[in-house]
Amino acid sequence: MSDFEEVIKLAENGDVSAQEEVAISYYKGINEPKDIEKAMQFFRLAADNGSGLANFRLGRAYETGTGAELDLIKARQFYQKAANLGYQNAVNKLVALDTSEQVAKETQCQQTEYVPPKPPTLDLNQQSYNQSNNKPKSKVVAILLALFLGGFGIHNFYLGNIKSGIIQLLLCWTGVSYLWALIDLIRIAIGDIPADANGVKLK
Repeated sequence: MSDFEEVIKLAENGDVSAQEEVAISYYKGINEPKDIEKAMQFFRLAADNGSGLANFRLGRAYETGTGAELDLIKARQFYQKAANLGYQNAVNKLVALDTSEQVAKETQCQQTEYVPPKPPTLDLNQQSYNQSNNKPKSKVVAILLALFLGGFGIHNFYLGNIKSGIIQLLLCWTGVSYLWALIDLIRIAIGDIPADANGVKLK
């Protein structure tokens, strides 16, 4: 019987140190061909017997998916068992895991940070234009414009009757434009034209 066979026999009989030695031998391919599956079997035996090293190795296996199914929850559990048994490498590993998880959470929070929607912009020019259009025109001003500048259609421009104002302006060289202005003056004065082109009543 070889020395390694004797160690295996001790491991099978429950010797923790032998179980650790056999597991590492199979894991690294020392004395025997590399066999991860057998290595995990002996690491589990040693872990069940209170080996901090074996628990650490099992945690590593679950963390990396080498020799065991990838499972970070189980990896942490085995690291914690190893740390509780005083295995310093496991303590360091838990600190590293906690740090990396905290960094990941902070990064995620920064990426999902709420950005308030941009408030709608107010077009002050449009608002001013609408307000000026809705502002009541003066009846007296309209009459005076019709009286003195009516031949040029200025009173119609004032009241927002742009089309009528342009026609009067084009006819200002004839007497028709002035007669038209006189009629508009009378109609404004007697209330026959009570509002401007936007329907806002003259004041």
